[in-house]
Amino acid sequence: MKIDLGGLKGEITGFKSVNINDFGDINHDLNVFPYPFEDNTVDEVIMFHVLEHLEKPLKVMEETWRICKPGALVHIKIPVGRSTILYNPYHLHDFKTEWFENLNPSAPVAVKDRTAIKVNLNFDIVRKSYKRGSIRFWKKYELYIVLKAVKD
Repeated sequence: MKIDLGGLKGEITGFKSVNINDFGDINHDLNVFPYPFEDNTVDEVIMFHVLEHLEKPLKVMEETWRICKPGALVHIKIPVGRSTILYNPYHLHDFKTEWFENLNPSAPVAVKDRTAIKVNLNFDIVRKSYKRGSIRFWKKYELYIVLKAVKD
């Protein structure tokens, strides 16, 4: 199964979208946990300009890891740059690449005290790139990052 978290019905061929108010193929609020999927059932996830709108992004990533099969890919696009929350009142968080590096407990990271971050997940960064935003309402820079779910 391939899912598009925060996407619209029929927006991306081959993916089931998950969104609120019947905007998606699967009606679910991404701020409510757990997500309506069994453990280890999803092959691929897309989250394009969604994570910055959700209340608990770390919990979202834990849920995403829970539902992913081992080796599943997670594609994320998020705005980056000077405080995006100043430009969009619907953005709740700003992100940098380092935030995603902390999603791998064994990776060397900038966080000095690993005990401050208790995560129940493990993602490797497969790819990361920056580019000028292509969405009509977001022309600032965006980070495109691909993660791979690491599981025993």
